[in-house]
Formats: sequence, C-alpha cells, structure tokens
Amino acid sequence: MKKLTMALIIGCQITSACAHETQQPALIYEAIEEYLVNELSNNPRAMAEVKSTIGPIDSRIRLQACEAPLNTITEFGNANQKHLTVKVTCEAPVRWSIRIPVKLQIFQSVVVATQQIPRDQVITGRELQVHKQDINQLTEGYFQSEEELIGLSSVKSIQPGAVIKRHMVRQPIIVRRGENVKVVITSPGFNLEADGIAQADGALGDTVRIKNSRSNKMFDAKVKGSGVVCI
Repeated sequence: MKKLTMALIIGCQITSACAHETQQPALIYEAIEEYLVNELSNNPRAMAEVKSTIGPIDSRIRLQACEAPLNTITEFGNANQKHLTVKVTCEAPVRWSIRIPVKLQIFQSVVVATQQIPRDQVITGRELQVHKQDINQLTEGYFQSEEELIGLSSVKSIQPGAVIKRHMVRQPIIVRRGENVKVVITSPGFNLEADGIAQADGALGDTVRIKNSRSNKMFDAKVKGSGVVCI
C-alpha cells in the first residue's frame, strides 16, 4: 500500500548491566514508528512512498524502564507537515515523557515540464513527464497525471523541470481582443444574432466585454466557442 522507511538514529548504547533499569531507546523508536504508520494510514496524501526520519535521543538522558505500554501523541505539527514532534509517555512504574522530532517525506507522482513551454501554448502531453517528488516540499495545486493538463494553455512561460501548478495553466484563449465575434442572444421563444467586437481575451466560459458593431454599445457576454459569445 505505502512504503514507510524509518531512519532510526539511536542516541545512546545501553549495557546489559542496566538494561532492566534504563529504558531502551529502541523501544521508544518502535513506539514512534508504529504511531506514525497509524497516523499516515489515515492521511490521503501519504498513499505513496513515505520516508520518516526520527531524531536522536540525547545520550545524557536516562529514563527508567517502562513497564506499561508507551503512549504516543503528536505534540507539534501533524502528518501533513514535513516537521512534527512526537511525545512519548510512560505511566508506570514512574511517569516520564520525552519529545522526539520527526521529519516526514511523502513521495508522490507529480507532472513536470520536460522542455520550455512558451506562454499561451496549448499543452499536448509531449512536453510533460511524471516524476516522484517529496510533496511536503511543494505547495498545493500540482497535477498528478498528464491527462489533466492536455488541452490546457500555459498562462506564462514554464521552464524545463518545473512542477506544473494549477495557476500556471488555464483553458485556451478562443476569443481574442479586437476580434469580430458572433453574438447569440437567447430568450424563451426566439434566438437573435448580432455582430460584435471583443474587448478582451477570453477562454471557454469566461465573461468578456463586447462592443456592438452597429450601435457601439458595450455589454458583457459569455464565451461559448471560437469566435462565439452569448447573452
């Protein structure tokens, strides 16, 4: 389902002479690992390869061996962030707690540009490739499949290797500023057509300003197709 790689860094060595008196760090790490697996299983973003690096325990810390199950909670951060702190608590024979920093990396497939995509170019798919990246290093709005992008147009020039975000693309412009357009006026029982001039660029579904070619009156209309708007 998902791969959880734990990088465990043991901060101290426990000798056999004190193993029954001092808490073994390995047991603390095991409790944190089990806790993270449970937390990430409920996280939709983590349905991929996950790498978790657990920080070391200070070698000067000596905790009495816990006879009760260790309790673990997230004290700072959460499984949607790259840094969090897990608090591990013992209840018996004496109560103690320790806080351990954790770094999370969640690798998912994201779409990147394989070549420069000029501004206003319609994307065909030849310019795209899917790579695995740590999405905890990314902001929201990335694409996970090439099919989502095919047919969209670039808002600005996109550089090779860039992760393509939703704000970088849009529906292609099909009405251009200064272009003659057909204005379709619909009303119950009849349809009328008129000629107009677009005052702005527009993609399918956009509302643009139109000037009537005869009366020069201005009005808003919705883009319905290439060179066609309606009100």
